[in-house]
Amino acid sequence: MASEPPYTSFMHSNVLSSKFLPQSQEQRIQAILEGFPRFAPWGATEWGSFEGYQWRTVVNGKIPDTVLVRKSDHAAVLEVPRYTNLIYVDKESMVFTCSNDSVPVLYVVKRAQVDSNLEPILLKKLEGTTYFPALDRREIIAAIPQLPELIAGHYLMGENHFVWVLNTKTGEYDHQPIRWFNDSGPEMGYESIELIRVDPKTNMLIGMGAHIPNFVMSADGTTLVALVRRYVGDEIDSSSVRLAEKWTERLQKRASDVAYVS
Repeated sequence: MASEPPYTSFMHSNVLSSKFLPQSQEQRIQAILEGFPRFAPWGATEWGSFEGYQWRTVVNGKIPDTVLVRKSDHAAVLEVPRYTNLIYVDKESMVFTCSNDSVPVLYVVKRAQVDSNLEPILLKKLEGTTYFPALDRREIIAAIPQLPELIAGHYLMGENHFVWVLNTKTGEYDHQPIRWFNDSGPEMGYESIELIRVDPKTNMLIGMGAHIPNFVMSADGTTLVALVRRYVGDEIDSSSVRLAEKWTERLQKRASDVAYVS
């Protein structure tokens, strides 16, 4: 049996023609996205952490806070703001992005910094943790040389979502507005992009969000390649099909005057 074509072959087809990717590709994309728990505080308790520490959510108002605590005495050592994503962790380093920053920012936390904390410190106030990938590429690569070759983050400025991609081997940096989503007229506070990652097999961008289908974008974020159905086991989630069809129709209505549609 011939193998299924990689979804990169769909790039020059009309995304809005209701053509879906092969099931195996959709399930692989879903598995990658679901392997990265969502932003703080939702999903943060599933984040990885340094040995001897764990993530907890602490109810303090309507939305809980996200804190890193020592297992030995349950003391909080690091507070993470809402809408923060953990994008990398190893024995000595953690790397975060925050989608409600108004500029592309990457945060690097070393184990030594939290080991010495007697009181919890807010991530953004921890000295020496804040990096701007457009400017601090050499510093980022030097701080964590074992980072994956490509890392991606997104942020919201005003009512528009943006995506950035950093090649940690070459220092190349891309930064783009997510035009297909921004131009769709998303309902603020209801429809949002929550997670964008690099597909390690294709180096294309994949993402998920609230009240939007999973999606595939070109490696630089300029082109919507596909809307992706979800599965429960091997069965298609019918609600995800309806959601994709809804968004297909919605994008079709705007296709005549936007440049991101092939």
